[in-house]
Amino acid sequence: MRDVFILGAKRTPVGKRNGRFRSLPPEALAAPAIRAAIDQAGIGPEAVDEVIFGNAVGPGGNIARLALLQAGLPVRVPGFTVDRQCAGGLEAVRLAAALIRSGAGRCCVAGGVESTSQEPVRLAPDGSRLARPRFAPPSLGDPDMGEAAEAVARAYGIPREAQDDWARRSQQRFLAAAAAGLFDEEIVPVPVPGPGEPPREVARDETLRRPLPPAALRRLPPAFRPDGTVTAGNACRHSDGAAALVLAGPEVLERPEPAACGVPRPLGRLVEVVAVGVPPDLPGTGPMAALRELVARTGVDPGEIDLYEINEPFAALVLACIADLDLPPDRVNVWGGALALGHPYAATGAILLVRLLYGLHRTGGRLGAVALGSAGGLGMAALVERV
Repeated sequence: MRDVFILGAKRTPVGKRNGRFRSLPPEALAAPAIRAAIDQAGIGPEAVDEVIFGNAVGPGGNIARLALLQAGLPVRVPGFTVDRQCAGGLEAVRLAAALIRSGAGRCCVAGGVESTSQEPVRLAPDGSRLARPRFAPPSLGDPDMGEAAEAVARAYGIPREAQDDWARRSQQRFLAAAAAGLFDEEIVPVPVPGPGEPPREVARDETLRRPLPPAALRRLPPAFRPDGTVTAGNACRHSDGAAALVLAGPEVLERPEPAACGVPRPLGRLVEVVAVGVPPDLPGTGPMAALRELVARTGVDPGEIDLYEINEPFAALVLACIADLDLPPDRVNVWGGALALGHPYAATGAILLVRLLYGLHRTGGRLGAVALGSAGGLGMAALVERV
């Protein structure tokens, strides 16, 4: 089986819902990430065989094709959009890797994008507002994500205090890393036009905020159940953002490039990406099931993995994952997670992978894993190796 290498990886800043990116459609967020990842890879746009992007709550159509054209890629480059909800960006990476491993492509761009600010309002024929889509038959359970987090917290006995403490840890670590400039290399600035004025570049995550004191966190009321433990303080924000990665087979590394570009140096090797299903009434167990499948398929012991980036839509979910797999907490979300950064749905899987690659290079670690769940009882995980 052919190796798949990651030659470029960039993400946009993450914006608050209805914040600085509120005027930008999804393709306007994705295009800068695509361009920057290709530039970093040291390849020409004409070398790209396919662009695949995940999107969950966009306007429909084919956002990947829109974005690649807005990024200036040749019109001959095809693109398509996938929907695995929150895991859409990682699913795009899996599909791109499959094309390369099979020989159907040599170099692909994959990622995810979400604009919750521009999420359409959908109406029924009678004019009433449609509820969220169904992700599983009612007979199997189709809980809202907050209710699902409460179910996981109860199943794993995760108290409110532990959730609040993890949320505060995430925010503290994220704030410290941002202040030290640790995210500067992975972020591509995004131009945002204003009325009657030149575009202004947004180059920092808009979600940066000081963590609440412990006492203030404890005072927040439960958000989903009167007797619950999930609150606004230990849950993530809806967000806008995008990320893109350039994946290629070994022949792209070996091919001579123009002198201005040189031979691309890979950021890492994509070892494996897996997807699993779990009971739809417990979708929060998707990440742990995916990680178990990942280590079973690769033969890697969880203790050999130097860094984990596990999505944090709710503190309860990442704490359950740590408990279930007996992961060392000091290797999980070392620079904070979605509780601080935000969760732009289908972009998150790709953002996690971008952050992981730069984290491995910062620390000198060899192996890293990402994991996240998605609606309907699904989980995905990926293993990368720094090379």
